[in-house]
Amino acid sequence: VEALVLGGGTLVGRREWGTRLEKAIEVFEPSRLLTFGVGVEEPQFALSRGLISEKELDRQADLLRSFDRIGVRGPRSLRNLAELGVKSEVLGDPALVLKPRSGERHPATRPRILLSLAEVGDGYERNADRMRREVAMAARMLAGAVGGDLLGLAMEPADVRALRRADSALPIVHLRRGVESVIDEISGSTLVISERLHPNIIAAALGTKFVAIGYKPKTYDFAESVHAEEHVIDARSASHRTITAFAEAILEKDDADIRSRVRSLGKNFCDVVQAELK
Repeated sequence: VEALVLGGGTLVGRREWGTRLEKAIEVFEPSRLLTFGVGVEEPQFALSRGLISEKELDRQADLLRSFDRIGVRGPRSLRNLAELGVKSEVLGDPALVLKPRSGERHPATRPRILLSLAEVGDGYERNADRMRREVAMAARMLAGAVGGDLLGLAMEPADVRALRRADSALPIVHLRRGVESVIDEISGSTLVISERLHPNIIAAALGTKFVAIGYKPKTYDFAESVHAEEHVIDARSASHRTITAFAEAILEKDDADIRSRVRSLGKNFCDVVQAELK
């Protein structure tokens, strides 16, 4: 194999990926090792949540030092690797290269708020179900305020349970319908409110307004990469009132700087991948 590519997704700093990577190297015997837009868990966060041991973290750092090129999601990932003595560069998340299928956004005829929640328990907020109920309440209030619809987006099957517990009456669209369907739903929405990371990333790529629930460091890593720090609200202080006010401000905000940054990252990402894999 000429090249083995790791990522994207938040892989580095999670215990299973060192073993998977070593096995892939053993099986494919690649001449080059690359990664494009991979996410890196903050070491202290990962260690404190039991996501990895110090021994495994050191092993992954050693593995990465054998890579020919390491492109990461954002500036926090870059700093996390630097703390481990590994050099990298910010390429942005691979999903930032996505575009609306028609070439431009076509918002739905009625305003639409798209809500994505995740059934995960290793984030900042310990009372995650309470937080999700507050987020869902805010989303429903916003949908009413703009005279529009509220729709849930489940990126994984378990997300359906999180959405149902937060708002039992919520209609839900599933990722299993296909990536194209998710792109259409996000492209047609007025606002995306998401605990899951990638609906926020796809929204940024498509030019849709978004409010990211900062439930893990990776949310901030992405936001900083596209100059969207003001679009993240901390999961630990997320009441329906603060989220509603926060989202209303986002709806009024000019996102020209974010769109410009997304275009720049997307072009550079494609240029790097083409140059490395030509």
